[in-house]
Amino acid sequence: KTTFVKYFINNLQLKSNNKLTEVTSPTFNIMNEYIIENFVVKHYDLYRLKSSNELKDLNLFENNDDILCIEWPEIIKEEPSSIKKLYFEYKNDFKNRFLKIIN
Repeated sequence: KTTFVKYFINNLQLKSNNKLTEVTSPTFNIMNEYIIENFVVKHYDLYRLKSSNELKDLNLFENNDDILCIEWPEIIKEEPSSIKKLYFEYKNDFKNRFLKIIN
């Protein structure tokens, strides 16, 4: 998941003629933010959160102009209607990889 987000962000940076930045997993700090021209990409990892109450402090969906990449989103109970979900599936010891995009 983090590898996908890394290439996604770096590709946006390339297309915007921005300097490529290191994109790391936000497991310990929960969110990393990347400013690309006139928008922001926020990369969340919700793995360490124990309850949906902890999400309130994050203000996940407060700015509709941001692009959110969220790892371990199962804890989210109320999602915005404009969400796109990406599901990663691996088979044959990770030799076969699949991506499903769901509106």
